[in-house]
Amino acid sequence: LTVDSGAADHVMPVGWLLMFLVVKSLGSIRGLHYVAADGTRIANRGQQLVKFMTMDGVWVDILFQIAAIHKPLVSVSKLNEAGYKVVFDEDRSYIIHKKSRKVINMRKERGVFIIDAFVPKNPEQGFKGRR
Repeated sequence: LTVDSGAADHVMPVGWLLMFLVVKSLGSIRGLHYVAADGTRIANRGQQLVKFMTMDGVWVDILFQIAAIHKPLVSVSKLNEAGYKVVFDEDRSYIIHKKSRKVINMRKERGVFIIDAFVPKNPEQGFKGRR
């Protein structure tokens, strides 16, 4: 998952994570669009609640908007609104929930900050084995 300080919403590409139900969102009902860096308009096609586990064993639920993009984007502004603090630093980058103090570590790859995560094949069952 790419952490993006310029993204207005958490956005997941169309057709990814088919194990999670995609439902209509307020944006898709209203016909809202996102605008890519090159000015291209990208339609909001609904939303899906995604449950995943980070490499550090932290369970996270994020409501992603669905659009024809190339990679999942996690919005820094949406994280802030949800009670998270996001720290970008050369030594250590992380996201921390202000109340629970749960930490999600990020790594930097080619100038982009990434959250590594596991997604269960069957969301109802979760993961088998160590948590």
